[in-house]
Amino acid sequence: MKKLLCAMAFMAISYCGFSQISTTQEEYTFLTEEYPETQKVKEGYTLDQLFEAPEGNFVITYMLLKETATGNTKAAFIKITKNKSKERYLCLPFNNQQLMADYLQQSQKLGVSMTMIYHAANDGLLSSLLNQTLNNKK
Repeated sequence: MKKLLCAMAFMAISYCGFSQISTTQEEYTFLTEEYPETQKVKEGYTLDQLFEAPEGNFVITYMLLKETATGNTKAAFIKITKNKSKERYLCLPFNNQQLMADYLQQSQKLGVSMTMIYHAANDGLLSSLLNQTLNNKK
């Protein structure tokens, strides 16, 4: 099943083309350390909600960090809430191998139940994005 999902993701990425836009260390740090403390978006950026997946006591919210000057999407931001009180924040970086390694390390630190819900939400998001990408022909 995971191989099928990876193949579908690769197909969607290939279909859309590759981008040279990448997440910087400063943007990654802002999303994983500064925003959780202040709940304020950094000047020059917006956070736009992409997808929300409520599941039992959990809500997974996916947002996009956009640079206002260029309109470029710089990273995906994930907020995982359990029982409306416990929150975890992840930054899924674009085109930056070191930051991707950091993201993978942080995502492995989620508890068992959060990890299961997060993977289920990712599958739902992937399905939705593939459907939009592959079936919205103009």
